[in-house]
Amino acid sequence: MSCKFIVGLVVMLAGLGFAAVAAWAFVCRPACDGATIAVVAICLLGGGAKLAFGSDPFPGLKLPGGIVLDTASDGDAQKFQRRALPEETKRNREAFARDNPPPAHDAPAFNAMADAPDLAAMPAADCMTPMYLLDKNFRILDWNEAFSLAFDNTMEGRRGQGALEWVYFLDNFRDVLEHGRTTFSDPDNLPAFDKEEVRYTSLNYKNITATKRAYRFPDDDGNYAGWVVLLDLKFADSGQAERYSLDLAQKLGKTLLWSRYAVCYDQVLLSSGSYDELLRRMLGEDGGLPPIPDRARVLDLGAGTGNATIRLARGGRIVVALENNRTMLHLLRAKCQMHGVPLRRNDAGPGVIVIKQDANSLFGLSDDYFDCVVANNVLYSLDSPEDCLKEVHRVLRHGGEIRLSGPAKGFSLDKVFRRIKAELIGSGKFNDFKYHYEQARSINFLLEPALRKWADRDAKELLAQARLEVTGGEPYYGGHGRIVCARKT
Repeated sequence: MSCKFIVGLVVMLAGLGFAAVAAWAFVCRPACDGATIAVVAICLLGGGAKLAFGSDPFPGLKLPGGIVLDTASDGDAQKFQRRALPEETKRNREAFARDNPPPAHDAPAFNAMADAPDLAAMPAADCMTPMYLLDKNFRILDWNEAFSLAFDNTMEGRRGQGALEWVYFLDNFRDVLEHGRTTFSDPDNLPAFDKEEVRYTSLNYKNITATKRAYRFPDDDGNYAGWVVLLDLKFADSGQAERYSLDLAQKLGKTLLWSRYAVCYDQVLLSSGSYDELLRRMLGEDGGLPPIPDRARVLDLGAGTGNATIRLARGGRIVVALENNRTMLHLLRAKCQMHGVPLRRNDAGPGVIVIKQDANSLFGLSDDYFDCVVANNVLYSLDSPEDCLKEVHRVLRHGGEIRLSGPAKGFSLDKVFRRIKAELIGSGKFNDFKYHYEQARSINFLLEPALRKWADRDAKELLAQARLEVTGGEPYYGGHGRIVCARKT
């Protein structure tokens, strides 16, 4: 029995497990999007069969919208092979290490049965473990998706504020506050590690108890810089623990999907005349809608990789680019630097202020501050666009405007991508961007349920509920998308 056969069977078993989760999601939780889990299951089953039997049970599998999932391709499998050093290289390096022994070179061999560490009790790279970061003044720096899900987005909008702003949400906040006062009051005698129990009542998962472990970390010069805090969750109800794990897997899947999309759509759309037309129309650069005034204060809501942000930053405007995806934020900052757009930490002058935050809530942004809010193909992806629009009303000044874009009623995703493909072929760029085009197209078809749901909604009614009065609009993508403008009156 070959190693490849055994590995193939293991991969197929994993695929069956994902298939079971997908089936459960579709049957028992219709509100849960099981499409991504189903695609993962198909990939694992196909790849496992390929390894075990040398054949593919799903050759050229078609997804909704005509997308072909080529599970028979060896290209992706080769990317994830485990690397091994050539024997000669390894022998040479082992000889060098013997002549230059590192610390603890004579330590006893590791025994997994006796020496296995408790990973829950140490810093980990597990994205399923809730964690957050504080600076040396105990101000909130960052947190991950697992933390946001377990603790109901209670840190959203609190970046830069003291950790106490989050501690207020805990059921045992008095005990936690007193523990902090007695443990961290002396800045010259801080512990390297601290452990305590916290209790929290979750809106979604009921009673949670967490062991909170805080580790002091240094900066690059070895000076005390802050704290990394991990939380080992324990749920009062085992059913809620299972639900949390499934919800987190779905949330992380969406995050990774948007990260993949960030890389692909920039390559494709920035070479597409249709996308440039959308940006020009939305920002009033083509003579249709009025241009956004110079020196205006603009919120780019769900800024993505910053394509609208870069244009908005001209004319002395202050642009707040709000985005929650780390990959997109990395690309946005890189574009600002490449185009010479100032990245600012405050609104004392023109430039771009980058904020990592969920667009469902604009907590932390001031009332009546912005002259204009731009939401380019964003609202369809939000859990609660109604709440977002109410927040937009709050942060807009009197007479301020929102410009949003999204699919129009009767839109056809297939026709939109055929149009983009024709433009790429016409400019001689299709072969250069074929891979990115297929990736962007396949991801869009996975997002199609959300796109179609938004297209069927009455944008004017949604805006009216948020006390925003529609003032006009413009079509784009040959009528398959629509820009809607509204004012706070």
